[in-house]
Amino acid sequence: MFKAALKSLLTEDQYEDTKSGSYAIDINYQSESYEYMHGLYFTGNDDIKRTALVIMRRHFYGWAKDFLNYGSYYSLGLALHPIADTYVLVQTRVGMLGFYSYRSMWNIVDGRNVTPYTSDIGPSKRALQYIYNALIKLNKSSTEDEINAIFNQWLKQTGGGY
Repeated sequence: MFKAALKSLLTEDQYEDTKSGSYAIDINYQSESYEYMHGLYFTGNDDIKRTALVIMRRHFYGWAKDFLNYGSYYSLGLALHPIADTYVLVQTRVGMLGFYSYRSMWNIVDGRNVTPYTSDIGPSKRALQYIYNALIKLNKSSTEDEINAIFNQWLKQTGGGY
């Protein structure tokens, strides 16, 4: 997914660093307290889903800000990972990460342009390209509101129910 979306926009080193940052989340954050890093939440009431979305947004903001402050493409990969995972089947993520629980897991973001409603790579490619292109227009002095506006615009692109 990263390759299709970002390889043509980045240098080889930038692409490898971005991919490494994303991969690090899959390797280092597999416990149930980090499910939001994979775009997931455990079923429950709407408050639980809303809280998961807030945490996911904070994760994006923190690493996106690091990318802007330091030019760290590794941080960009960390920021983009939960968004990219939103386009991967829940069952695939749960199995890969070993989230074995009596509670079911669901996408935090539930729109017609994310799994399981589409298996087309187009929406994920457009999402990652949109976010990258929007971020590179910002700079170190960009505010939290400006960075979160990118996340919020991505939410609109997913096609609904968040």
